[in-house]
Parts: sequence; C-alpha cells; structure tokens
Amino acid sequence: MEDYNTIWYKIKKRKISPYIWANKKTMEHYNKIWYKIKKRSEILEKINLLNGKFFTVEFIKKDNTLRRMNCRTGVKKYLIKNGRKIKTVSPFENGILKVYDLGAKGYRSINIDTIKSIKYSNIELRYK
Repeated sequence: MEDYNTIWYKIKKRKISPYIWANKKTMEHYNKIWYKIKKRSEILEKINLLNGKFFTVEFIKKDNTLRRMNCRTGVKKYLIKNGRKIKTVSPFENGILKVYDLGAKGYRSINIDTIKSIKYSNIELRYK
C-alpha cells in the first residue's frame, strides 16, 4: 500500500479522486489516510493561528507514554549559529512539529499524528 504523502500528492494533482474507491480494503485504507491528512492540516492550522503564543499539548511519545508539555513555536533565540543551514521540512509532509519546551528549556519534536489535545487561551481541542 502507498503511504499518505503519496496519496495526498495524487489527490492534489487530481490523479485519483478521493471519492472513487476500487474495493472495500482500499476504501478503508484511504479513509484512514484521509483522516490523518485532515487531522494534520487542522492541528497545524490551529497552531499557526497562535503566532508563537504559548500552548499546552498532550501527545503520546515513541515509548507509548503520555506527555503533557507547555511550549511555543517560532523560538529562534537558542539556535546554535555555527554557519550551517538548518534543514526545514514542512511539518505537514513529515508529521513532525518542532517546538520550544518551556519546562525543559530546549527544542523538542512532536509527532502530529499522536497529539491527543491542544489547550490555549482557555480553549481545549481534543483529538482521537
């Protein structure tokens, strides 16, 4: 089966229609991928609207433990300036959001697909 980045590219380029399915198995596969794409875009849209303000995120780490973190995006103060370029990849493409953790005072990466909730300005958004 194809990964969701390939399928998203095909849907964007209109090579396949998200509404036409070959069989039930591929329909379930595309539905899971469509949900991931929708969830990623919704989460990134909400975080981008914050414009670097503080927010709390709950997500599942790689070792399957739940983590709660106060963080913000757009912090560039503590980047090491050693003359090398920093690779920037779109968080939508690779599913990894880079944030500055206020508790640990360092940069952390969050897998967007494992986010359970985002809280900002007394608003809490919950995800499956």
